[in-house]
Amino acid sequence: MDILLTIALFVPAVLMILAGVLLSLAKRDSTMSRHHFAGNFNIKGYSRRIITLFTVTGLLFTTGGLLMVNAHLIAGLVVLFVSLIVFLICFIRLQKRS
Repeated sequence: MDILLTIALFVPAVLMILAGVLLSLAKRDSTMSRHHFAGNFNIKGYSRRIITLFTVTGLLFTTGGLLMVNAHLIAGLVVLFVSLIVFLICFIRLQKRS
């Protein structure tokens, strides 16, 4: 049973990584189709930052869930809320820059 619970807690990390990859691909495709000279834009840098942000946040969400399951409720909630706030701030900044 513990194995299934641990696997279930890694689902947010996998989903966040997948969302980051899909978002960076969508941004790249959108930029390439809208601009004829897309080589002037830093598409690779944006993709790298988005994928890194989503990966780190997904792993922090998983860590917070694991802490909550292992009887560290307050520490788990703090990790979840702090990672959510940091994610929102970083994501908004990345979207404004691009």
